[in-house]
Amino acid sequence: MSRFISLILRHNPGAVGIQIERVGAWANVDELMNGINQTGRHFIDREILEKIVAEDNKGRYSFNEDGTKVRANQGHSIDVVLDMEKRTPPEFLYHGTARNFLDSIWVHGLLPRSRNFVHLSPDYETAVTVGYRHSKPEKPVVLKIHAGQMAADGYEFMISDNGVWQIKKVPPQYLEIVSRKSDSGAKGKMMIRFAKKSDLPQVNAIRRQVHEVHAEGRPDIFRRKFGKKLANLIDDMYEDAYTKIVVADMEGTIGGFAVLEMIEKPKSPYSKARCYLRVTEFGVDESYRRQGIGTALMDFIKQYAAEQDFDTVELDVWEFNEGARQFYESVGFQTYRRYMEYKA
Repeated sequence: MSRFISLILRHNPGAVGIQIERVGAWANVDELMNGINQTGRHFIDREILEKIVAEDNKGRYSFNEDGTKVRANQGHSIDVVLDMEKRTPPEFLYHGTARNFLDSIWVHGLLPRSRNFVHLSPDYETAVTVGYRHSKPEKPVVLKIHAGQMAADGYEFMISDNGVWQIKKVPPQYLEIVSRKSDSGAKGKMMIRFAKKSDLPQVNAIRRQVHEVHAEGRPDIFRRKFGKKLANLIDDMYEDAYTKIVVADMEGTIGGFAVLEMIEKPKSPYSKARCYLRVTEFGVDESYRRQGIGTALMDFIKQYAAEQDFDTVELDVWEFNEGARQFYESVGFQTYRRYMEYKA
């Protein structure tokens, strides 16, 4: 639910038929709740909204003084004017990014791209966390911004209600790299990233290997042939708005992949509302196993889930696949439910 509210308040209020005030970026609370409920996909009331605002670990949201309006504190792509405080920054601020962005950054500096402002972190550790959104499963490149010198040169800095420093742009002469680490466990260079359309044939080659394992382990359930319909499912998954495909790029060769499904379940008479990330498919190419790719993929998935405010990451594994069970346990997964069968 928090992710959906973020989408509405930052980027697309039209998704629930409401308007955001240009000055202040406020949304009417009643209109927001009514709009969400009318989608038929989610339910929200005042208690749920107050809980989301109060418990968001990054302080993304706030109410106005009388509680009739709510807003996202930063990160907008829509045209709004936030009443952020102008403040003199510390001597240095930080920004985490992916290495493949550096060529552009050294020419143009840091630009807001789809947002209204460049977001800067107060410390190195926060920049690392933020940088994972665009980088490898390990530490991203962290840039140090000479903010004190920028302020002395006339640049204005602002800070949001939840402590995020913001500025219109950072020219390249005020930037330097302070962390540069390549620590993948695999031989050669590895980049964990979201898949491109051109990656799908290689992903399907690994899916075929995984299917063969399943067909051998449970021939009573799985068809032996990796047929055309099964192969074509990867295209449907790639186009689905609620599915992400992650790949391990080994200098142009896909060494592993994961398919992630974003699931939001409303509360029911039996259960509470839940928002979780489900790993529906996972595999490492036979020629790249025991090189750290599976662990790197899982690190990326867990970091992505944390950044997107999912409650948990979940998956299922076949009982016969002992190697997979041991791997998932080694990266922190625990069994919380079992499927059992009785063969008549």
